Amino acid sequence: MTLQRDYPVTERCIGPVAPLQDAPAWIYTLDNPYLHGVYAPTLHETATGALPVEGELPADLCGAYFRNGPNPRHAPMNRHHPFDGDGMLHAVYFQDGQASYRNRYVHTAALAEELQSGRSVSPGVMGPFDYGISRFGIKDTSNTDVLFHAGDLMTLWYNAGDPYRVDPLSLETRGHFDLAGRAGRRLSAHSKVDWATGELLFF
Repeated sequence: MTLQRDYPVTERCIGPVAPLQDAPAWIYTLDNPYLHGVYAPTLHETATGALPVEGELPADLCGAYFRNGPNPRHAPMNRHHPFDGDGMLHAVYFQDGQASYRNRYVHTAALAEELQSGRSVSPGVMGPFDYGISRFGIKDTSNTDVLFHAGDLMTLWYNAGDPYRVDPLSLETRGHFDLAGRAGRRLSAHSKVDWATGELLFF
């Protein structure tokens, strides 16, 4: 990959811009520190077998660590903000003294539309806003939080968007989370589960 321009803002914030093997080529057309270095998106979805372990994992450690965060699939249609990236789940699974890894995009309605179009079609938080797509006028990326509820993962968006159901093992998106028959109920990204009762607490 040959770098296509100078990056004065990015280099002032995070240091020299270097080509990355699994990043989309379009990031090198933009001088934005949230698209380079440790913030650069990856297009790859992968699943590993047992990973090398430094030291030793307890044999009775059994579970998973899940992380949700922004990972833009397409070049932004306007100025990019780190909140704009499509949700991507990362998971590290622990069992029998071993660890494995998997990552998958959260397949939101907005991402499905953009995959079909082959480009960004929804504005981000820097505007201009399009109130025809959502009550906030921007793309619901479901990229902010992840919690476990009713046997599935639930991904959430910082602007109180549609909750999405995700299989905790495959990380495949199963569609919107139906809350006791109230499909379409939007949730804050700061919802919590009461582990004693199993109740979902939200606003």
